[in-house]
Amino acid sequence: MSIARYLNQMVSQYPERYALIHGKERWTYADYNSIVNRFANALASVGIRSGDRIAVFHTNCPEHLFALFAAARLGAVYSPLNCRLKGAELSHVLTDCEPALVLVGKRYAEQVTPVTAQISATRATLIIDGLPGEPHSLHDFLLGADDSLPAVEVSDDAIALLMYTSGTTGAHKGVMHSHANIIQRCEGRKTAFDDPVLEKIGLLAVPMFHITGMQVVVKTAASGGTLVIMPQFKVDDFLRTVEQEKVMMAVVVPTMLEQIVEYPDLDKFNLDSLRILVYGGSAISPDLIRKAMRRLPCMFTQGYGLTEAGVTWLQPSDHTLEVEPGKRDRLTSVGRAVTGLEIAIIDEKGNRLPANEPGEIIIRGAGVMQGYWRREEDTTRSIREGWFYTGDVGFLDEDGFLFISGRKKDIIIRGGENIAPLEVENVLMSHPAVADAAVFGIPDSKWGEIVGAAVVLRPSGETTAEELIEFCRERIASYKKPERIYFVKQLPRNAAGKVVKTELKKMATPG
Repeated sequence: MSIARYLNQMVSQYPERYALIHGKERWTYADYNSIVNRFANALASVGIRSGDRIAVFHTNCPEHLFALFAAARLGAVYSPLNCRLKGAELSHVLTDCEPALVLVGKRYAEQVTPVTAQISATRATLIIDGLPGEPHSLHDFLLGADDSLPAVEVSDDAIALLMYTSGTTGAHKGVMHSHANIIQRCEGRKTAFDDPVLEKIGLLAVPMFHITGMQVVVKTAASGGTLVIMPQFKVDDFLRTVEQEKVMMAVVVPTMLEQIVEYPDLDKFNLDSLRILVYGGSAISPDLIRKAMRRLPCMFTQGYGLTEAGVTWLQPSDHTLEVEPGKRDRLTSVGRAVTGLEIAIIDEKGNRLPANEPGEIIIRGAGVMQGYWRREEDTTRSIREGWFYTGDVGFLDEDGFLFISGRKKDIIIRGGENIAPLEVENVLMSHPAVADAAVFGIPDSKWGEIVGAAVVLRPSGETTAEELIEFCRERIASYKKPERIYFVKQLPRNAAGKVVKTELKKMATPG
């Protein structure tokens, strides 16, 4: 059974319920199913078969969803590519993916088409928003295609998704997920809100080239919900859409959440329909979460995971404004393991560590990827005896809550003492003048490494390096405080929005 079974179930139970909303357009589940079947049959007519990759290079749009489920119907592989990639990065992922067919937005065609023209496996590059009669338009490709269900048996173990990592520490790697992996990622975070009987409206504001975007799509289909598609996040559009479409559930990353709660006209929007806001994707300050809890009329939940696997879930009941005396703040945790997943913390020798001892986070379960596309060495290095080595450092408390310290390769070792950049970043971010911060190691002849920090101030924020260093010294061990602070207009980020710390280290160690 493929992930397309969810669509089959919902079209059978709720054919006239709205499935998708994109601007002024609306599709029922019956419409959705018909288009997906036409899409699948059109793909089959040009020779697309099980295992072939269908790459999509565009902002969020309904065609992403049609391609995902159409590929699933045939046993083909959906591969959403980061539409912010350019030049060598773009060429690398397209050549590595070797797609049989590419769907591209008109605005990106000029940079994508020359690359796909050099890939012998690519049968066609179609323009998603091409008008009828224009060369290579997707509209004309689908014209006349049959909307009957393709007679193709697809195994749960077949690869359904090829999604590329952000490339923060090297080349973008293709992560392979089977249908079973995706189903487990969705089922592992199931709540009462996912009951198909409950009519609900969700909002897709995170990009489809992020694993979270794909999960939102599949979970919405699995629960019979209506999904409102935003091409890209803009805070005023987000708030307006929640109000106009009566959105009940949305997923955001921390930068989006901060823009929402800091929006000057937030109180002018009626957001009473919003029941739950899911956040994740990167580190987040507990102060920001609590500010959001005070300003927004909904419950909150956090998901922690990687492109390779979904890991934990911080439930609404764990979100409290006050910290219980003598207890660790739960909002500094990323929650407990999702259903069907096991977490262990190990030391450098591979030994399991007890509660509250930091080490590398390793995981195993049905939601973990199948491996890296065409990278056997990376797969073998990352998956050992059924355990996936995440490269993240953290600890589990006595109640099974996971606390993240940072990336293993980002740990700063100063005079033999390990310093987790995330801990220092959280302190810096709690300063009222600081909008963003990234902490990194700087080579030092005396200590081996010292702590450096790049800081972005709020528009009205005023502070000095000395004041920030003292602010940190008062809140964490003195050896963890930054010794050098660099004020920057913005942090260097890659196309996926993640901070590129190698660029910061170059800034701190010129030449």
